Amino acid sequence: MRRRLRSGLAALAVAVAFGWVGAAQAGARVALVIGNSHYESLPPLKNAENDSRAVADVLRQAGFDVYSGADLTRLKFDEVMRQFFRAANGADAAIVYYSGHGVQVGGRNFLVPTDATLSTPYDIEQQTIDAADMHRYLAAHARAQLIFLDACRDNPFKIDKFWIADSLTPVAQTRGLARIGDSAGGSSLPANPVTGAIGSLLAYSTEPGAVALDGTGMLSPYTTAFVKYAATANLEVRQMLTMVRRDVIQQTQGRQIPWENSSLTEDVYLFRSPPPPIVQQMARVEAVAGKPGPMLLPEPRQPGGRDLRARIETAPDKGVVLLNGRRLTTGDIVSASDLRALVYDPGEAPAGSVSLMSYAVLDSWGQSSPGVAAITVAASPAAQVAQASQAEDAARRRVAEASAYLKSLDGKASTATIGVGPQPLGLSPPPADKEVAGLDVVVAATPDFGSLLIGDRPVAKGQRIALADASRLAFQPPVGSEKRSGRLALELPGGQAAAAVDLKPTMEACDAEAGAPLDLQGVARGRLPNEIDAKALEDCRSAAARQPDVARFRYQLGRALIAARKPAEARDQIAEAARRRHLRAIWEQGNFEAFGAFGKPDLAKAAALYQSCSTGGDPYCLFSYGKALFYGQGEAKNVSRGLELMLGAAELGHTYAMNEIGYVFTYGRNVEKDVERGLRFYEAGAARADIYSYNNLGLVYLRGAGRPADPAKAMDYFRKAADGGHPYAPTNIGRMYRDGVGVQADAQEAARWLALGAERGDYWGALDRGRIGLSGDRVEATRYLALAVWLNKLRDNTDPDRQAEQALKQAPAADKRKAAEALAAALGPEARQARSGDLDTRLADLAERAWKKRNPRYDLF
Repeated sequence: MRRRLRSGLAALAVAVAFGWVGAAQAGARVALVIGNSHYESLPPLKNAENDSRAVADVLRQAGFDVYSGADLTRLKFDEVMRQFFRAANGADAAIVYYSGHGVQVGGRNFLVPTDATLSTPYDIEQQTIDAADMHRYLAAHARAQLIFLDACRDNPFKIDKFWIADSLTPVAQTRGLARIGDSAGGSSLPANPVTGAIGSLLAYSTEPGAVALDGTGMLSPYTTAFVKYAATANLEVRQMLTMVRRDVIQQTQGRQIPWENSSLTEDVYLFRSPPPPIVQQMARVEAVAGKPGPMLLPEPRQPGGRDLRARIETAPDKGVVLLNGRRLTTGDIVSASDLRALVYDPGEAPAGSVSLMSYAVLDSWGQSSPGVAAITVAASPAAQVAQASQAEDAARRRVAEASAYLKSLDGKASTATIGVGPQPLGLSPPPADKEVAGLDVVVAATPDFGSLLIGDRPVAKGQRIALADASRLAFQPPVGSEKRSGRLALELPGGQAAAAVDLKPTMEACDAEAGAPLDLQGVARGRLPNEIDAKALEDCRSAAARQPDVARFRYQLGRALIAARKPAEARDQIAEAARRRHLRAIWEQGNFEAFGAFGKPDLAKAAALYQSCSTGGDPYCLFSYGKALFYGQGEAKNVSRGLELMLGAAELGHTYAMNEIGYVFTYGRNVEKDVERGLRFYEAGAARADIYSYNNLGLVYLRGAGRPADPAKAMDYFRKAADGGHPYAPTNIGRMYRDGVGVQADAQEAARWLALGAERGDYWGALDRGRIGLSGDRVEATRYLALAVWLNKLRDNTDPDRQAEQALKQAPAADKRKAAEALAAALGPEARQARSGDLDTRLADLAERAWKKRNPRYDLF
C-alpha cells in the first residue's frame, strides 16, 4: 500500500444574507466535483477519480446540481469552474470537492490540473488554481460553502520556489496543505463585503501536515466513510464527521485521524428526510359474517419517494387478516402497496361485532405513521356485496378518468428558461372530481439535472404526489444545461397508466446575444461588444420587460443599447442593474467615469466603483481595480495589492489581465523586469484565443524579445489577431509587407493591410497607408493622412510629433481638394456640417465623419 498525503478540507460559511445575486435562485444547491488521477508530468493517483465519482453520486442523491470533471487540464478546469460559479450565485449551498495533486506555497493551497508541469518558478500562477480564491468567491455569492480538498502531497514537484505575486516563495516543506486563512498573504479576493460568515467548518481527511492512506479498495478510507455517512438523513455535519473519524481510525488502525475545526452556529445537513408517510388514520372496513372479503385499505403516500412498508402492530381480536392466503400476525411486515390486497376472514365472529387492527407505515428514513382499521361484521351479504360493487365501480371510474388525464399529458414538451428560477411546466389541471384529483401518481422518472418542485418542495424520482399537484409542477434548470433534455414520467401505482413529458432547458435570447464574457452572474459564455448585433436590442427589451427583477437582463439591455448607439438609455439601464448589485454593471459605470462618457473623466470615482464590485470577485472588476492600484490611477498607488488583484482576475480567465501582467513584467513597469514571466502570461492569453495576446506574441517574435526572432511565427500570430478583429495587428502585417520582413516586399499587399488597420481606428495604420506612394494613389493617400490627423487627436496625441499633420501640410493642395470632394460626395448632405476653416482642418473633419459613417460602432475602437 503506497502512502500518500491527502488533506481533505471542507470550509463552510453560512451567511445571513447575500447581495451579489445572479442566475441561481434561493434554494438551489450546487456542487463542483473534480477528480484528477492521470497527469501528463506528475505521478498518477490511484483513487482520485474514483473518490470524486462516489462523492458526485452522493451529492446528486442529496439534490445538488453537480458540475463534474475528471482529469481536467487548466483550460478545462477553468471552463467547468466558471460554469459552477455562475450556478452558485444566490445558491443556498455550494460545495467544491477536489481530489488530485495539490501544493502548498507561502501558506496557500493550489490545486493542480493534469497538464501542469510545475517545473519553473512561473508555473504556480500560470498552471494552478488558488483554493482560497475559490472559497472567497463562493463566500460572496452563496449562502453556505463547503470546500473539500483531497490533495496528494508526495512532493513530486521539480522545483522548490515559485513566484506568488511579487515574491519568490518556497514550497512548504511540511506535509499536507495549509488551513485556509493561515496564510499571511491571504487570498487575492477581498473578504465578503455583504455579510460576515456566522459559522465555518474546516474538515481534513487527516491531521494537518500528516499523511492519509489510499487504502486497499477503490476508495480511500476517508472517502469510504464520508460517502457512507453523508447519505444519512438528518445527520448534522459535525455529527457526521465524528462518525467519519471513528470509521477511518478503525479502518487504518489509528494511522490516520481526520480532523476538523468548527465555529458553526447553525446546524448543517447534506440530506434532510422528507415528511413522514401520509396515512389515513382511521379506515372503516365492512365484512360479511362467515365470508372472507377484501379490506381495501387506502394506500399510504410517501413524500420522499422511497418504498414504504407496513408493520402489523395489533392483529384483530376476532377473525384473521390474510395476504395471498397467508395469515398475518402482530409484528409481520409487508409492502405498503399490499394493504389494498389484504383480506379479512371473520371466521366465527358474529354479526355486529367490531374489531380493530393497528399498523405502522415505515419509510427508509426510519420514520413511521400510524393507521387503524375498524372492522365491522355485517349480517347482510347482499348489502355488503352491493356496497363493495359500488365501491369497485367508483374506483374503476376514478382510475379511468385519471388514466385519461395522464394520456392527455403524454408526449407534451415543456421549456424552462435558465437563470430565472422555477417555471411551471404548464400541464393542464386534472379532472375537477376531488376523488379523482386526490388519487396518487408515482413520479417514475425525473431529469438527472435541475430541480423539480411543487411550490418550494422538491420532488424526487419514486415519490408519490396527488394527481391534483401535477399541474403545479415546476422545473428549474441549472446553468449550462441549454443543450440537455430531460424527461418527467408520471404513472398510476401499478403502472396502469403513464405519461412522459419532455423538459427542455432554453437560454433566453438576450443572454445568448448580449451576455458579457466572464460575467459570473450571467448564464452564457458571453459576447464581446463587436459581436452584439441589432437583434439583441429587441430581445433584451423583451426579456427585461418580462423579467423586470432579473438584474442581468437590465445590464445586457444596456450593452445592446450601447451597440445601438443609444448611450443615454444604456446608462439608465446599467444604473438600474447596478442598483440591483449586478457586478459587471457597476464595472461598466466605472468605465463611464474613467473615460468621461457622460462628462469629464473622473478616475477617483471610477476606482471607487471598481473597488465596490471587486469585492464580489468579478474578474473585470478585479482587473480594473487592480490596475488602478498598480498605477495609482484615482487611488493611492499600491503595486503589490494591485498586482495581486490582477493575478486574481487572470486566474479567473480574464485575458486583459494576462496581457497587462505580461506587459508590466516584459517591460519592467513598477516591478523588476522579468521577460520570461511576462511572456508566460502572453502565452496563457494566446492559449485562450485572445487576439491581444496573439498580437503581443507577434511583436515578441518579430523583435526577438525574450524569444528567438521568428518572422514566420510573428506573421502567424498577427494574422490570428487580425482575423479576430484586433485593431493594430493589420498595421503590423502591413509593415512586414512594406519592409519585406519574413515575406517578399509587396506595396499593394502592404497598402491593403494598412488600410484595414486605419479602418479599425489605428493611427499608425492610417499614417503609414498615407505615406505609401502607389501609382495613381495620391488622392487616396491624402485621405488616409487626413484620417490619421483626426485619429491622433482621438487618441490623445498617441504621436506627439504629429507626423500626420506634417505630412498632410506637405501634400499638394490639388490632391487635398480632390480628397475633400470625394469625402463630401460620400457623406452627402452631412458634408455641409463639416467644420469650416483652412483646407487641412476641413479635410480632417470630413475624414472623421466619413469614417464614423462607415463604422457605426466606432465605440469599439
